Amino acid sequence: MALFHIDSKVHKPNHGLALKYAQEWCERGFRFNREAWSEIVETANEKKEQLIKYGLKNPDSPKQIEWFLRSFNSLEIAAFMYDLKKGGWDLTVDALCEVAEKFTGIPEITTLYEYKQAMAIARSFLTLERHLKGGDIVHPKVKTTSTNRIMFVEPFLSGLPKQCKPFAPINKDGVLLSVDVKAQEPNIIINWFGSPSLRAIASTETDIYTGVAKAAFIPRVRLIEGAGKSITPVYQGLAWVWGKGDTLLHIENIHQSSLLAPPKSAIGVFESGERRELPIKWSTENKKTGEMVGELELTDEIQDNMTFRLSEEARSEVKEVWNMLAYGGSLGSAKAHCTILDGNALVDHLKKELRITSKADNGDILQTYFGTPILSDKRVNYRSARNRIVQGTGADLMALLIERFYSEQRPDGVDIYLTRYDELVIEVPWSFFNSCGEASGVKEYFTEVFEHQVDDFTPFKVDIDLF
Repeated sequence: MALFHIDSKVHKPNHGLALKYAQEWCERGFRFNREAWSEIVETANEKKEQLIKYGLKNPDSPKQIEWFLRSFNSLEIAAFMYDLKKGGWDLTVDALCEVAEKFTGIPEITTLYEYKQAMAIARSFLTLERHLKGGDIVHPKVKTTSTNRIMFVEPFLSGLPKQCKPFAPINKDGVLLSVDVKAQEPNIIINWFGSPSLRAIASTETDIYTGVAKAAFIPRVRLIEGAGKSITPVYQGLAWVWGKGDTLLHIENIHQSSLLAPPKSAIGVFESGERRELPIKWSTENKKTGEMVGELELTDEIQDNMTFRLSEEARSEVKEVWNMLAYGGSLGSAKAHCTILDGNALVDHLKKELRITSKADNGDILQTYFGTPILSDKRVNYRSARNRIVQGTGADLMALLIERFYSEQRPDGVDIYLTRYDELVIEVPWSFFNSCGEASGVKEYFTEVFEHQVDDFTPFKVDIDLF
């Protein structure tokens, strides 16, 4: 099998057929993973005991957690955890994850995050366990949303966290695989609404948000060297990409630099092992310090010889602004969201690249890229309209993939277990693994089945891993 080519004028999604298959999955049922539940409960108990030894008597009490974090006498921790909008400390699992990653030298904070994460997953398991009527098989109901997404309810399966491994194969000699369509909605937005330059980024960059950051912030470069150093037009080592102001890159030779980690305002870093002579025009910017500033054009040739890594903080910000604008959010709110990046530069760039307009693209009648009507009982604003037609197009693609899977000859015992938004969970017998020789053979098989291209869109790739 080759890449699945979808012609939007010929291939039309059959949502009725997809729903029929989903109903069959519910009748078969989903096996509750008691082993995974026991493991996560054990982990939670272990972490709780550690926290009690650290002095946190009740790790479920927000007041005690706040006191516990304050005990480290770090104003930086307090500033990091305080949420101005809420007017208090942000003690969510996501916030604790960020503070644990930032303050890696404090194991007590890491343990607190691990406990809260384990408890969140354990609660998801409890939601499932309550719906078991003897045995280990749960039979949810299935419905479709106004955008034709398949949803499993009573219990709600589609909203379970990714870290949760709630299900086990129906057949005990099997294994569950996750087939995740990579960046499905961004890909739809890029190819449907985006500019040619944005589509070019999507086809060449492995991560779209990294590509957007590079395009928005790195067309020109200013280089800084500290006083007292020999000024030579040579790049070797690290180049930090700054998020705000006129200075976009800070170049330092790695053997001279004490700057071994990016500052808070850094977008990312260029790195290269090659010694490259670059034409730089130097001038003295600060007469007191003797700081030297050079200017050059960061050409495509130079970029091709350097690797750029976007920082996690900056990537998260680019993604948030992208989602706000891609689905019709206000320009002002998007700009205000930026704390690391230059909001004006990023928003102005994406406004042009995403071809932001003030009206819904399809007027009052909403339809997907494939022409599937989107039902609505009321007039929707631009943001909601864009959200619905993109989400509906994703549902169209999932229906087409389900139909393709069941129309093709497939090995015995290989079946769809369930779907979650842009993810298919597949049950595969171990005998299929053995017949393929190794895991790479299994990945190759499902890659050929599920990777697809719509018209002249950038191909939709899939990530395949154990569920």
